[in-house]
Amino acid sequence: MMPIQDFKALPNDELPAELFDLDILDGLPPCSVFSTACAREKKWGGEFAFRERQAVQRLDDLFFDFLDVANKLRPRVIVAENVKGMIMGKARGYDSMVLCGENL
Repeated sequence: MMPIQDFKALPNDELPAELFDLDILDGLPPCSVFSTACAREKKWGGEFAFRERQAVQRLDDLFFDFLDVANKLRPRVIVAENVKGMIMGKARGYDSMVLCGENL
C-alpha cells in the first residue's frame, strides 16, 4: 500500500492509462478527526498511523489529498464520505473548504 501523498506525486505517465478513464472514484478519507464518536478534538492537527507499517500522517487534511487525486485522475463521478463532525467544533467550516477546494 502506498500513502496517498506518494501516489499523487507520481508522474501521470507512470500510472496505468485505465486510471484516467474511471467512471467512479470512491474515496473514504479517514474521518476520526471528524467523527462525533471519538476524541476527535485531541487528534486535530496531529499525525497518526492507522495500521502497523502505514504512513504517519495528518488526518484532518487527507480529504484534500483525496481531492488532489480526483483532480489528477478526472473521473466522471467522485464519491466521498462526509460526517456530521465536519461542521462542528474545530472542524467548523471544513465542509466549505472542501467544497471550494481550499486547503488547510
